[in-house]
Amino acid sequence: MRSARGGQDPAGSTTSASSPGSSDLTARARIRDAAAYRLAMEGFGVSARIIASDPGVSAGLAMHHFGSKAKPRDACDENMLAAFRRLKRENVAAGVIVPSRDEAARARYLTLSALGALLLEVTLRPPANPADLASIVRGYLSRSYLPLLELFTEGYLTSRRALEDCLAYMSTPP
Repeated sequence: MRSARGGQDPAGSTTSASSPGSSDLTARARIRDAAAYRLAMEGFGVSARIIASDPGVSAGLAMHHFGSKAKPRDACDENMLAAFRRLKRENVAAGVIVPSRDEAARARYLTLSALGALLLEVTLRPPANPADLASIVRGYLSRSYLPLLELFTEGYLTSRRALEDCLAYMSTPP
């Protein structure tokens, strides 16, 4: 299993840092990456001491770098957003992703759609172990990847008419 931190996951597999290609090996970055992994695997109740143990630092050093238990989570969010933005820019530049008229609106829509679909999936298919987030997400993705990729690569509508009609009636199109 791939983790958000460098090193090995609990199954013993080699993993990569949360920012692919990142060479940031500072104590702060190692703590941030460990926090991303632990928060994903154990939830927001994970202790600072457990987070600090993964990169082999003291809880005091973790607090020195982040100041409070909430700050590593903020750093994880900032790091992941930066990685997503970088990947999006690279993929737009490579012609893999079509640029949007309104990138912020598209990102908001995609995020809300994905989270809403995941919540609905969990409601319709209650997991055997609600605490096993990794298994829940893996199951959801295994059932969703094909229709998701089909929709995004082949499209859904057969023409641009709906988009053109929408843009024509918007007071200030993007």
